[in-house]
Amino acid sequence: MKFEEYKGLRVVVTGVSSGIGKATAQMLIDNGAEVIGLSRRVPEDLALAQHIYLDLADEDCIRKAAEQIEAPVDCLFNIAGSVPMTEPITLLKINFLGQRLFTELLVEKMHKGSTIVNCSSDGGYGWRRQYKKTVEFVETKTIEEGIEWYQAHPEVGHPYAYSKEALDVWSYKLSTKLFKEKGIRVNVESPGAVKTEMLDLIEGAFGVEMVEPTLDPSGYRSDPKEQALVLLFMGSPENTYTNGSNICVDGGLWARLVTTGTYHDTEVGTWI
Repeated sequence: MKFEEYKGLRVVVTGVSSGIGKATAQMLIDNGAEVIGLSRRVPEDLALAQHIYLDLADEDCIRKAAEQIEAPVDCLFNIAGSVPMTEPITLLKINFLGQRLFTELLVEKMHKGSTIVNCSSDGGYGWRRQYKKTVEFVETKTIEEGIEWYQAHPEVGHPYAYSKEALDVWSYKLSTKLFKEKGIRVNVESPGAVKTEMLDLIEGAFGVEMVEPTLDPSGYRSDPKEQALVLLFMGSPENTYTNGSNICVDGGLWARLVTTGTYHDTEVGTWI
């Protein structure tokens, strides 16, 4: 599949050292984009126009990284993330609070027609169960304020799932604001199990059996390129009317959860 509309565009991709981020960056490069890649590790065999060190748990680092990126930014792919075993507050910063700040800084360098695509997870599906609280969380103004809110609300759950829930809700709210005010589209992609270094770490820590239920009905772990294809589609400058959408690239997991009542009370017809 070709995405030649990216030729000559300046595209920013986080998490380019491995997995989905690296596959997305490579696909963009193959289609002629000027790719600025950010990560803690310098990726191998990736012909980036520029690589910038980025630690999403470090606010100063986030600001310095954003300063090094010149306008205009045509597209931003927020793909960097961390595993559930990461220290809780660090995990919350990397998977949501730091991404939020980085995006806010780059929006100032974007223009009408620019796009933002946030890579979430099937772990974020649960936002429907605690939407009102999550809106409170995503409306915090700073990283520190967000941390304070989370520490005061332990009932919202583990920071891995909750950071993904927050990323989803924030993306939806941001999509309405930016599209109306600036003509910038914001969308989300939610991968299921993907063959990456991160999944290897998760399976090593918790066991393969924890991941196995997420493979129903597909029966396999996807390749990062399968995720990158959808990310490029959502970020495409030709995809002008897709905004505030979340495409589940999970082999049918979300469909199974919905139809079996896991996330929907079929008796009364409401989300739970």
